[in-house]
Amino acid sequence: MVTGVTYRYPALLAKIITTLDVLSGGRAMPGLGGTWLEREHHALGAPYPPTAERLDRLEDTL
Repeated sequence: MVTGVTYRYPALLAKIITTLDVLSGGRAMPGLGGTWLEREHHALGAPYPPTAERLDRLEDTL
């Protein structure tokens, strides 16, 4: 599963990854990024924070 950290709250993301890991028999591998494509955020209805904030969220999530 690959996702940007600005699309979901960290606790929800952890729960999704944990559930996926259980369902896949321990084969789930998350891929996280700081996101960079503004139009993806607009398509998802998510705010597009400044770069520094996105990278801070990535660090907090990890």
